[in-house]
Amino acid sequence: MWQLLRGAQRQEKAEQESRRRELRHLEFLRDEIFAKPDIARMYWHTRHPGDLQALTSDAFTDIADQLRPADPGPPCANRALIGLLGNFIGGLTEDDRAHLLRQLGIVFRSFERGDLADQLNAISEEGHEEAEA
Repeated sequence: MWQLLRGAQRQEKAEQESRRRELRHLEFLRDEIFAKPDIARMYWHTRHPGDLQALTSDAFTDIADQLRPADPGPPCANRALIGLLGNFIGGLTEDDRAHLLRQLGIVFRSFERGDLADQLNAISEEGHEEAEA
């Protein structure tokens, strides 16, 4: 009796692992092959070397457009961080917020992201103008 139960459990685990592998394979095809038209064309060509006409098809671009999420948003851990920072910034006084933005500008520039520091300055100036109005 116990052997039958253990055998059934092993069979179920094997089936679950098989489904997980299949899902990983499909996600790989979606994200790494068919979401990139040039890669998808080469993938197609390796499996259909005699069908050169298909390589010029717009279908590869259409498929990539369909597979691309409209707005994937930040990964889950980043959303939590963004929410935490938003709560922190939302609780600051205007003076503290201005100080934080200046410090973040310094940090961004130290990481060679002057572009972000410039955007931060623009945001800071907008906020300052709104506060004065």
